[in-house]
Amino acid sequence: MSPRRALTKAEQRLVDVLVDALSRRKAGTPLADSTASELGRLAKAMLGAPPDLVEQVGPVCATGDVTAWLGVSRQALHKALSEYRIVGVKSADKKWFYPTWQFSSGQLSATRIAPVLGRLRKTMSEIEAASWLVSTRSDLDNLTPAQWITSANPLDKLIAAARKETTRRQRAEGDVAGDAGTTWLPHSSEIETTSLL
Repeated sequence: MSPRRALTKAEQRLVDVLVDALSRRKAGTPLADSTASELGRLAKAMLGAPPDLVEQVGPVCATGDVTAWLGVSRQALHKALSEYRIVGVKSADKKWFYPTWQFSSGQLSATRIAPVLGRLRKTMSEIEAASWLVSTRSDLDNLTPAQWITSANPLDKLIAAARKETTRRQRAEGDVAGDAGTTWLPHSSEIETTSLL
């Protein structure tokens, strides 16, 4: 068995967070083996992601990890991706990864991603859109769009921020019509009933 290397500061913080969370559990409250296994699997999935991708879009999980986590097929995940109901990015080696922030609020995130991501993807690559979603924005009270989505803030303000960015990019590319006349986005009443997958 080879000796273990010293942990980086970030890795030690992760260990400290886990130790703190476990030590705050009520004494005598057992941790189910299935819970420990699931936490271990998710940690391995997130720690195995390409570092350059994580730097751009935050923590991610691969397709297999997401399908296991959500209990859905790869086809269902791909359909949600093609309908902009889920954020996904391809790594340099053409593997799909999915930012984990969108799964923290389940249904809430899924119903709010489509109108924003659909608009962004008109002028951005998948990696640019995913990066925009985790970048702090002054027009969203200094939150990231991802934080805005998961905290149930008004969707209209987020769509306006996406529209502003899309229009800015279109004008920079010489499309003077901008975002006017866009009719392909679902109506808000349809968004609320859309499931993640």
